[in-house]
Amino acid sequence: MKIKHLWPLLSVLLLQTILAIFVLLQMQFDAGRGQIINYPALRTALAALLALSALATIGLGVWMGLAPAKAAGLLNRLDEWLTGPRPRLFFAQGALFLLGIFLFECFLLTYIAFPVPARPVLLWASLAAFELWLTLRLVYAKVYRQRPSWLARLRAGWAGWLPVQRRTFIVLAIIGAIYFSAFAPFNYRLDAQGRFLMHPDEHIIYPDVAKVLVLEGTFADMVHKDLETWPFWYGFPYLPLSASVLIVPRLIFGNDYVHQVQLNLFLLRQFISVLPMILAIGLLIYLVTRFRSLAASVGLYVFLLLIPGVVKYNYRFWHPDSLILLLVTLTLFFLDRDRLRFGRDFYLAAVACGLAAAIKLWGLFFFLTIAGVLLAGLIRKVLTFRRMVAAGAGFIGVMLLTVILTSPTLLAPQPFLSYARGIQYESQVIAEGYDEPDPTGVYQTGLANWLPYFRQHYMEPYFFFFAFFALLTGSLLGSARPLNRLFLSWCLVLAVYLIGFVAVKRYHYMLPLAVPLSAAPFLFPALAEGLAFLRKPAASVLLWIVTAGLYASQFVFNLITIFTSSAMGF
Repeated sequence: MKIKHLWPLLSVLLLQTILAIFVLLQMQFDAGRGQIINYPALRTALAALLALSALATIGLGVWMGLAPAKAAGLLNRLDEWLTGPRPRLFFAQGALFLLGIFLFECFLLTYIAFPVPARPVLLWASLAAFELWLTLRLVYAKVYRQRPSWLARLRAGWAGWLPVQRRTFIVLAIIGAIYFSAFAPFNYRLDAQGRFLMHPDEHIIYPDVAKVLVLEGTFADMVHKDLETWPFWYGFPYLPLSASVLIVPRLIFGNDYVHQVQLNLFLLRQFISVLPMILAIGLLIYLVTRFRSLAASVGLYVFLLLIPGVVKYNYRFWHPDSLILLLVTLTLFFLDRDRLRFGRDFYLAAVACGLAAAIKLWGLFFFLTIAGVLLAGLIRKVLTFRRMVAAGAGFIGVMLLTVILTSPTLLAPQPFLSYARGIQYESQVIAEGYDEPDPTGVYQTGLANWLPYFRQHYMEPYFFFFAFFALLTGSLLGSARPLNRLFLSWCLVLAVYLIGFVAVKRYHYMLPLAVPLSAAPFLFPALAEGLAFLRKPAASVLLWIVTAGLYASQFVFNLITIFTSSAMGF
């Protein structure tokens, strides 16, 4: 970086600082706000802070003009720090980008809860973060050109796969496309009476999502509408994810797009329910087969796609559970790929886990998995005790940062309290059941009370117990121990929670448990590589026969349930 690169940045910063001071001094405050904090005094303090920033900008410019050699030396040290043997450029740019987003969210929150005088200061700071990011991007453009692009990395990864893996991926992608298309007519069509049927949950959530893209009123009105009024049903990230699917109808029909209920619900069902389900199951297939066998991968893929609960979920139902399943699977995927290196993939797992926690709290159930991974790092002497604590704190920190960045309203007291009360109420209902008679014991907890619901929607009891047996033995023996332990730690915690503490037995509550649990036993034949007496070809074949037989029998039950059970709701 050279001195000439800083002059445009300093000029822009000085200009916007002066503009921020002017706006701040001209602001008029609502008499209903500022009861706790003295707004005029805060305005004076913030104006003084901005003035100091302007003086510092001017002083830095004067110093660079009077002592160019010293300034050049300082910039050379910055170059070394950013692009030296331990480059920090990409980390610094990522941090600046996230800081800019966070500060802009804080700016928006001044329309809801944050002190109003902070509004121009927060916008000024957010713009400064993005401007510094842009400056680094332009100055170090050569460094970026030397870095392989995402497309180049994808091509390299594709070339690094075996021919059978590439062939398997293509076949699975075709099957996934057919499966996605197969649900389209059902999710769009009207019933025999010419009505478009909506699930009760869709009735409740659709108006809140649809109004996000309605542009009317002032900017402050839109901020209140989009941030403050989102109900507690699901975490805030579910709102923009769902609303993004409706951008095309919004562009076509304008603000009246909200009345295109049939089209909008069709898109939400297909892209928020069906598509994430297909992606999650495809990723599970990769985890347990690595796409090294076309027949095994296709067989397991079809098996999982045709689980009765999965089919029922994809049929006329827009809900966040498949997104949760995808995020759960991504967390397992990144942890498996990290291989106890506690590097980038470990923290990408924290991002996926944080999103799952932000949308529906499921990410919080990874506590045993993460504790097990950290303990494994300590036992294998990959981590010292201090580094283990630091890695655990880093994981939690990234999770919290993800939640905060994707759920800005949690920083505002009133929306946070409303959300907390809603979660508390919903948790109580889930744990105790609805306030209604329960003569058949539907709201009873315990394994005996839950197994019939697993059998109805996901798996027979024998397959349920085989799955946990396979995970347990695979966690102790065989070549797939690390992956089995990841699956077991997740499935065990979730099973204990559902069976022991959840009274309301909605089938989609079981999705994040039942789908991974149905995929994991495919690792059972890996036991052949863990015990000497199982290494014989006949023993390995026997393990495959047992596994294939259990899957085949469960598949028959699945097909019978899909085509004959009234519980499917077709």
